[in-house]
Amino acid sequence: MAGASQLFPHAEFVTIDLARQIADDKKLQKWEHDNGFYLYGYTVETAEHQRGRKVEKAVNYKPILTDKNLHCEQNSDPGSKPCILARARLDYAFDLYSKNDQHTQQQIRNELQDRIIAASEQRCNVYRMYLKRTESRNNFMLGTLTTVLGGAGALFTNQVGNRILSGLAGITSGVRAEFNQAYLASQAAQVITKGITARRNELRTKLNARRSENTTQYTLQAAIADAIHYHGACNILTGLEAAESAIERVENPSLDLMTKSLYKSRHVEEILQGKTPEQFKFQSFSESKSTQPEKTLALQFDTKLATLGSNLVQAFYAKAEERPHLKALLLTLKDEKTAASKKWIEAINEKYVDYLNKIQNAYTEELDNLNSYTDEQDILASQLRLKALETQLLAQQKLVLHQLEAFNTALDSVTTNTKSLAPTYQYLFDFLPTFP
Repeated sequence: MAGASQLFPHAEFVTIDLARQIADDKKLQKWEHDNGFYLYGYTVETAEHQRGRKVEKAVNYKPILTDKNLHCEQNSDPGSKPCILARARLDYAFDLYSKNDQHTQQQIRNELQDRIIAASEQRCNVYRMYLKRTESRNNFMLGTLTTVLGGAGALFTNQVGNRILSGLAGITSGVRAEFNQAYLASQAAQVITKGITARRNELRTKLNARRSENTTQYTLQAAIADAIHYHGACNILTGLEAAESAIERVENPSLDLMTKSLYKSRHVEEILQGKTPEQFKFQSFSESKSTQPEKTLALQFDTKLATLGSNLVQAFYAKAEERPHLKALLLTLKDEKTAASKKWIEAINEKYVDYLNKIQNAYTEELDNLNSYTDEQDILASQLRLKALETQLLAQQKLVLHQLEAFNTALDSVTTNTKSLAPTYQYLFDFLPTFP
């Protein structure tokens, strides 16, 4: 029911002898013999060869099975002799590797990375099957028990027995739900495994992009670290994060996605108008791959940033908790210089909201213009203007947040004297951006 079993024996395929993968085997065997290290056990064979008048001796280290417990296992003491020798052996293997030419080093590096990835794939397949098997087994057992108890309760005419069985059915149903929530965060196993696969594919693409680099740019150690990172992505947390990210993208589509949808709409109009493929202007844009959400504005302009007023109110109340005697002053102080004599907090909030509204309207207007253009030069120019607006807003966001920090720091020196606070408000108000 779960699928194919492991293709290769676990102990033989998944366990990797790193040193033997990167170093010359005979030199490594000699080091092992000279230093009393036996991973598998070796016997020394000496053979004499007659070459002319000269007799040469050849030494061959032949692997044999051994019952000596000289392994450095995962739970072994790092200070034990086997583990000390194992580290020295690995260092020696790296030293042998470094003496190879550039081409050989790159080949060994890529082959070792492939070896680790292959072992990781087998382990990850087993883990994915384990997740599905665990979910299926628990849901089947608890679901069956709930059904049996609920059905049995319906058969009883005795009211007490009926209530007991119905209660037990409810308990088992609740246990099933709690298990799915606690261990799988209420996600189906196939959703989690799909997230694991997607994340590992993403890492694999990045990893493959570096394999053509030389070993100075992309060292053996870095390649091993990347392979370990790839293997570490096979866990339930990765799957849940990917599932959450997918849900987030559905609930909060990026502007890139919205723009792409508009392109598709215009492309459909082109088809309905009877234009030929050569006349299509929006097909390539509608089929283009969206950029990553973190590289664009994830939401509309007015929801990308919390309004400055709400941030200020939070800052004021935080200060008011520290100094209750300032609360009324912070929230009610007015700008006496203006005719309307507005509260400073209202004036600051209105100015910033006005900026957000204007830049959003400019963005929406430019987006409408983009959808009406047919000339490629006009389309490109419009896209550049949109990117400029995005960049401007993001830059203003960073500046305003920085100024807020300075404003909050300035509040530490505020006294009950109105004159000491008004200049601080005025400076923040003047600093706020305006949109032409």
